[in-house]
Amino acid sequence: MKILRIIAQGLPLFKEDLDICFYTQQRVSEDDKNYLYNLIDNYYLHSACAFIGINASGKTSVLKVINLALNIIKNEPINHVEAKTILGGSEKATIHTYFYDKRKYICCLETVITAKKAKTGEYVYSILSERLWEKPIASVKSKKYLTDFDGIEPVDSRNSNEAYLSDDVSFIIAHNKKVNDAVDVFSLLSYTNVNVLPFTENIPLEVIAFLDPTIEKLCFEQAEGKTFIHLKFRVRALLHFRW
Repeated sequence: MKILRIIAQGLPLFKEDLDICFYTQQRVSEDDKNYLYNLIDNYYLHSACAFIGINASGKTSVLKVINLALNIIKNEPINHVEAKTILGGSEKATIHTYFYDKRKYICCLETVITAKKAKTGEYVYSILSERLWEKPIASVKSKKYLTDFDGIEPVDSRNSNEAYLSDDVSFIIAHNKKVNDAVDVFSLLSYTNVNVLPFTENIPLEVIAFLDPTIEKLCFEQAEGKTFIHLKFRVRALLHFRW
């Protein structure tokens, strides 16, 4: 499963709808294709995305929206997700998550979430309604219409027959099981306000190349109770001219 786009509405911290697109919308040059993920044919996903802004401009808030949407697709209970705080007790927040599944279909999951204040003072979230749209990617004529579902009826919706589901778990779980698809989520949100390089077994090369294309490898090694950081730079040939 590949996430293509996330649109969030009704979030208190955002005056307008938040629209995050992960696929290229312009023509991709031959040189850039090596740095992108080829979804199919001429459709490409960005291998890394960056959000830039001054302090308190909303960068972490955007990451929380992405994290929440991904966990909904992953069938995690909303009330167990740390990023649920981005909902801010909203009476009605809507998240549209567009993704590409194993069947080579483009899907759109609409999740409408509401909040209720518990006796403890904390907000408890539940899903008011959900709908799912899908279409084969072969039917898409251009990138402009990749996530356009105008005129297409939903193939499924949340109903009372799904009593087996907790009211804060998406009904997309049925689709994921049917297609045998899933999305992996690894969050580093807890490090957003900590200026320390955390120990990790693997840092994606796409992330390293985006931050500094001269770095070939960055890895960690633990030995004798100590942590060693190995940093390798790409070798570049130098040309010397004599006039």
